[in-house]
Amino acid sequence: MLLELAFKKENLTEYATLTDFEIGDEELVLSDLNLPDSGGRDTLRVVLDKASTKNVFVIVLSGLSDEKLAQESIQMEAAGLLNQSNLWYRSAP
Repeated sequence: MLLELAFKKENLTEYATLTDFEIGDEELVLSDLNLPDSGGRDTLRVVLDKASTKNVFVIVLSGLSDEKLAQESIQMEAAGLLNQSNLWYRSAP
């Protein structure tokens, strides 16, 4: 399960909860909206607030094919939305 990922220039950092999430020198954050301690728009709002102070792109990952959610994410200033069912990925070691 892909939870919260923040990409650094050479490393990948994975956060299991929103409480643990901090932005350092990341350039891009991929955020699932449903984390153990937060869900939906509340998750996106917190991630975007933290990212805005560092000028970091946020892309939302969702398991739902929901055009309204995609539009709302963009209106909230996410850089984009990716549907998880269309992704192939390898978990961080």
